[in-house]
Amino acid sequence: PPDSRYAVTIPSTLKSVDGQTLGYTWIGVAENWHMRAFTSFGDGHGVWEKDGGALLPFYARNLSEVTQWAAPLRPNDLMPLLMRLQDKGFDTLPDGEGVVRRMGGTPDRVLSHGLDMSKALLPKGSGLVWAGVREGDPIPRARRYNEEEPRARDKSTVVQVTNLGITVKDSPLNTLVFVTRLDIGAPVANAAVPIIRT
Repeated sequence: PPDSRYAVTIPSTLKSVDGQTLGYTWIGVAENWHMRAFTSFGDGHGVWEKDGGALLPFYARNLSEVTQWAAPLRPNDLMPLLMRLQDKGFDTLPDGEGVVRRMGGTPDRVLSHGLDMSKALLPKGSGLVWAGVREGDPIPRARRYNEEEPRARDKSTVVQVTNLGITVKDSPLNTLVFVTRLDIGAPVANAAVPIIRT
């Protein structure tokens, strides 16, 4: 089991395949540590349904604490940020100090935690959010993945919190966009849909 120790004893009479005798008693201690500690936003960036609330889920295992960020994004900043994050592997965090959060739960279990986005959203509870998590110290007898790379501790994602969904039909001649409500699937009349060119 994890977080356990075993003493291994080899007698002095042990012989190798070529007939040599060990000649002394060897004692060693083997330790089983916990599984590697990590955080993850799952499949990355995308849409979070507004009716799901302002807590964005992320996953963590065997960490004692994390620091988390949630920053609002203007629509004009969305594509430049996405291009920047794709170049750097989504390990760039928003500005500021972030909020330190103690983690809990059963060791060696991947648990879902909610990152509060409420302060980054518009008063209607929607908007674009750049969220991030920095891994703190792992629990005793656990290590993080890629401990030698400090940037590997940082994870970020871009999320659109909305109750609107789009369906796009594209052709060489034109583009048709249907806008519907995510909760009931009803069409939205006269919706303004900007198309951003990069």
